Amino acid sequence: NMGTGILDLRSANNSVVRVADAAELEVGSGDYTLEGYVRFLSLPTGSNKAEIASKWDENSNLRSWQLFKAGPTLMSGNLVFRISTDGQAGTVVNTHSWPWVPDLNVWYFITVCRVAGVNRLFVDGVQLGADQADTATYFDGSAVLAIGAEMSSSSAAIADTSIDGFADEFRLDRKSTRLNSSHTDISRM
Repeated sequence: NMGTGILDLRSANNSVVRVADAAELEVGSGDYTLEGYVRFLSLPTGSNKAEIASKWDENSNLRSWQLFKAGPTLMSGNLVFRISTDGQAGTVVNTHSWPWVPDLNVWYFITVCRVAGVNRLFVDGVQLGADQADTATYFDGSAVLAIGAEMSSSSAAIADTSIDGFADEFRLDRKSTRLNSSHTDISRM
């Protein structure tokens, strides 16, 4: 419910939500849906990231999956979803890297999903880019699940990865995909 329990990630607050590692948070090689709302007050600058959601710790080689809005000198400022199969930098694959410049102070519903080995990225129900083959087994590491910033293994937010804005209604669903055969998000109908 928008307006109730919104996560305040404004830069002045330096906030992030973290969830300790658990087997229920591992995507592995199966179908999943990651979805939630985000509202930016400002966009990342330079080579900074606005980490939307992740199970990713670069400092400790605990990379699994990561969704972020890049600053203009990092990956052309794109909206990026990437994965790793062993936590190491050498296996990082950007499944999606799409030009997206969100308006400030506007809520966006972002979805990443994998259905039968095909990965898709959506903003407000509109698919960005083409279907991407994705049969990888995402790394089963001990990184925390984080919303709002990348977290280190010492439970500190990593510098220059925080969102300046708000988030709400995030969910990682590993048991079902939330799309029908025509790729329509049935959870929002």
